[in-house]
Amino acid sequence: AAIIKHANPCGAAVSKHLIDAIDSAWKCDPLAAFGGIVAVSGEVTVDIATTIAQGEKFLEVIVAPRFSEDAISTLSNRWKNIRLLAVGSAKRNTSWYQLKSIEGGILLQENAPISATSSNWEHVAGPTPTESQLNDATIAWISCAHLKSNSISIVDDNALIGGGMGQVDRVSAARLAIQRAGDKLSTANSAVAGSDAFFPFPDGPELLINAGVKCIIQPGGSVKDQKTIDLCNANDVTMLFTGTRCFRH
Repeated sequence: AAIIKHANPCGAAVSKHLIDAIDSAWKCDPLAAFGGIVAVSGEVTVDIATTIAQGEKFLEVIVAPRFSEDAISTLSNRWKNIRLLAVGSAKRNTSWYQLKSIEGGILLQENAPISATSSNWEHVAGPTPTESQLNDATIAWISCAHLKSNSISIVDDNALIGGGMGQVDRVSAARLAIQRAGDKLSTANSAVAGSDAFFPFPDGPELLINAGVKCIIQPGGSVKDQKTIDLCNANDVTMLFTGTRCFRH
């Protein structure tokens, strides 16, 4: 489940049970989620609709493969102008083109879904990642890919807990992610941070490590990678390189 606000994920979570995923995603940042979009990967039943409708939430759109008739009734009664988008179960395209208008013409670029295959990642520093860390690193990588660049995501226990997006430098993105994670970071089991591009200097990772992050996933490729690797080794922090970056402007 994901909560989207102004084209940025302000909540995201994975769980065996859709209700739990929605609850965890909402708890990431309830303030930002107000007036946002909820997107889920399974059918919205009346039980799930009732859970979504509880509390002081306000939603504009809910996106799901399908909605039961009772769920539609429950959500429509809760919010008069809610938009319910049933997108079916069609597979995503393997690539597509993105157009942006500029004065006198357009920019055309090819896009593709973000790949998050842990077997393709390189373990370059710190302890061997646990299965839990790899799961959280997957969420962190996908989350930061969908945050506007420069972006840093922080994930713990299968849920996004903080995101820093749209910053002009990576250190500011790290500070914002830490700030938005707040107390959730201090009580995290083993927080994982993701970066949508390499760290040009070790200052960003140092901020994250000092805040309690135990694993960092990033593309790698900076001429100063070794300094960041040395920092992680000195602090027993795991670092993973994906080999690809995922800027979103």
